[in-house]
Amino acid sequence: MSLRVNEITSSSRLTDIKEDWNRILATSGEDEVFLRTEWILTWWKFFGEGRKMVLLEVTDGPTVVGYAPLMISRVGKVPPWKVIEFIASDASDLSAIISERGRTDVHQCVWSYVHQLGDWDSINIRNMRKGSPTAECVLTEFKDCNISTEVSPYIPVKSSYDEFLRNLEHKHRHNLLRYWRRLKENHTCEFKVNKNTDTVCEYIDAFIYLMKARWDMRREKSVTEIPGMAEFIKSAFEALAEKGWASVHSLEEKGEPFAIGLGFEYNRRYSCYLSAFDPRYAIYSPGTLLLDCVIKMCHDKGLLEVDLLRGAEPYKYRLGAIDRELIGVSKERKRLIKGILRNVRTKLK
Repeated sequence: MSLRVNEITSSSRLTDIKEDWNRILATSGEDEVFLRTEWILTWWKFFGEGRKMVLLEVTDGPTVVGYAPLMISRVGKVPPWKVIEFIASDASDLSAIISERGRTDVHQCVWSYVHQLGDWDSINIRNMRKGSPTAECVLTEFKDCNISTEVSPYIPVKSSYDEFLRNLEHKHRHNLLRYWRRLKENHTCEFKVNKNTDTVCEYIDAFIYLMKARWDMRREKSVTEIPGMAEFIKSAFEALAEKGWASVHSLEEKGEPFAIGLGFEYNRRYSCYLSAFDPRYAIYSPGTLLLDCVIKMCHDKGLLEVDLLRGAEPYKYRLGAIDRELIGVSKERKRLIKGILRNVRTKLK
């Protein structure tokens, strides 16, 4: 049977297609928490205004076989560019098209449909895992495009936490143990993991407070001060906590958290999304110690890896992280380039 594309432009439809979406996601080779409908719907609630949803549903006869969570954003002013992007890509560490068993023909069908759409000027899709069905097909479909790369380091879980420590470089293992010793000499310390929905929300309030305190010391704005971001994080974690996937881990002294991390336990992997700490504890490197506790927890639970997500921050490699590559693709339509040149010529007259 031939494939057909249906365009979904209302977020209310996402609730109706959850069953098909989850069925396809499970076999897509792209099954990540950032592609759950709970995450995408929550992001759209806070940031969808001014954007056009172009969520493409691909059917093979009566059966749904794929979804492409795309949107059109307006960039610039004179004239505004209409840019195709993945929904929620700015807040996600992985974006993708999901297709049943990773079917290549579904991806090809999506991009063929996108090429025929008249309502866009450029495409900017990112956070695609190198070697994934989405990334491989995009590189084939968009010739002569601009390709960007970014790393998303992860730490493989060893057979035991002791083996993990032994495999660290000597100086990094020494520093880690030294930070622990100095902290325990001066403070009481307890590691906690919170997955209850009500508790998660309370800890996120404390996380936002610590995040602001830390960045205020630098006289900079934190990510949670972006309009709508704090509310989005709280709502998204509440929705995912109800499924048992979101958790908040913390280091506490006498019941008061001085380091808090937000993460996801999904498909036997733990993803560290954001973290913050009380700047008064900075001399103990509390972020590193908190991550060390998470790594030990993952060994104890028999998970497969600790995903540190996007960014090549040095602390990740001190704990033995390995790079995983993400790619992005951008390309302008010829009509956009012609329009820009026409505007320039008009202004020069």
